[in-house]
Amino acid sequence: MSYLKKIASLLLTLFVFTPSYSQVEQTKHPLDTVYKECCSKHHGDFGALKCANEISQEWDKEILKYYNALMTVLDTNAQNNLRKAEEQWMEFRKAEYIFYRDLSNMEGTMYSRIRAQKNMRIVRARALELKSYYWIKTEEDEPRSYNPIKVTDVSKQKNNSVLPTPDSIFFKNSKPISENIIEKYIKTYFKITHPTKLIERGRSEVGEPVKDCHYEIIYGNISVGTNYCDMTLSQTFKFQNYSFEEVNRILRILLKDNEHDTWNGNIYGPKEEGAGDCYIEIGKEGNTITVSYECVGC
Repeated sequence: MSYLKKIASLLLTLFVFTPSYSQVEQTKHPLDTVYKECCSKHHGDFGALKCANEISQEWDKEILKYYNALMTVLDTNAQNNLRKAEEQWMEFRKAEYIFYRDLSNMEGTMYSRIRAQKNMRIVRARALELKSYYWIKTEEDEPRSYNPIKVTDVSKQKNNSVLPTPDSIFFKNSKPISENIIEKYIKTYFKITHPTKLIERGRSEVGEPVKDCHYEIIYGNISVGTNYCDMTLSQTFKFQNYSFEEVNRILRILLKDNEHDTWNGNIYGPKEEGAGDCYIEIGKEGNTITVSYECVGC
């Protein structure tokens, strides 16, 4: 390689791989200082565990902030790609949590602290990644005007909101499994307003160590809870600010009678009962319409 080519290659490398001052600063964040200060005040494994869990929630807020900010500056195609990427990242996050939990499958505060710190680093990395995307698009470190998406106060509204009606394209691209099609419907027509949140820890099988096993994702006034703390998987979909009749209307569209399953009142399940049967039931709890999926007799 000639001398001039070497110089040109070096300059190109510096131009491509040397980040700007703003981008370098994005690897540092005020939450890092908050975390260190928290750990200095709360000593020991229990204190570090508490701090990691609390700061992880703050990183979740940063993810939501930059996700929503990006949605305001991207075109429709890029918005759809970001939405898919975020959904896939949340699946990765959940799988990574489970993998690392099983990898360090030991009891005790120290191991819980190590797992919590690992989880915090995963969320931190995603928050800074989204922030870097926002900087690339706008050359701004912070959104000029940011108004977090707020869930409507359902106690002050009537339960008369209308849910989107799924079209033929939705059914063409959806799996027929009942609980999957409800979750697919929610992911298709609603935006995430709060990422994956750990709700409960428990033993997925008798004799196993305590594990993270109950998660929830918020889509505005709809939540999707996945629980495998017991020996069988169950899901709960909660609809707020929607009437029982409206939720029932959508479920009847999503879940149609077929060779094996049918509606019996407010319950959708097998025409003939047997071991390992799975059911979906719609009910009302105050201002919330709850759709539960679970298998019995497995």
